[in-house]
Amino acid sequence: MHAFKPAIFTIFPQQSPNQLSKSFANHAAKLKATHAALAKSLIEQKTTYNCQHNTPPNYKVSDWLLVPCLRPFYITAFNSNTDNATLELPPTLHIHPTFYVQVLKPFIIPHTDFPHWETYNNPAPEIDEEGFEVFEVAEILDHHA
Repeated sequence: MHAFKPAIFTIFPQQSPNQLSKSFANHAAKLKATHAALAKSLIEQKTTYNCQHNTPPNYKVSDWLLVPCLRPFYITAFNSNTDNATLELPPTLHIHPTFYVQVLKPFIIPHTDFPHWETYNNPAPEIDEEGFEVFEVAEILDHHA
């Protein structure tokens, strides 16, 4: 009967036990140095990243935030670990409701933050039974045949 005898250290050429012991110790020292260099690099990367980024604002649920190119929406959930805010968006937008806080801006409510400003009372859009906003066409300006 033959037994399978795998090579213990295939990365080393055939060496005497004394040479193998020295090669193994040398290889272990290189692995420790590599591990230490990786740990140092990780700390440097964290430090560099943290220096380049400001502390994100601390929003809370029910705050109003302004989404760029859109109107303000209020926060339904806030994750301080990932700095993401989930907003209540209408289903007609078809975009994901979670945003990174650096993309959002706090919404300034004119009548509370600036009482001397004129405010306009825009009614909320009508929503049909399918959840879409209803628009009324005032006039058709042009058409193409």
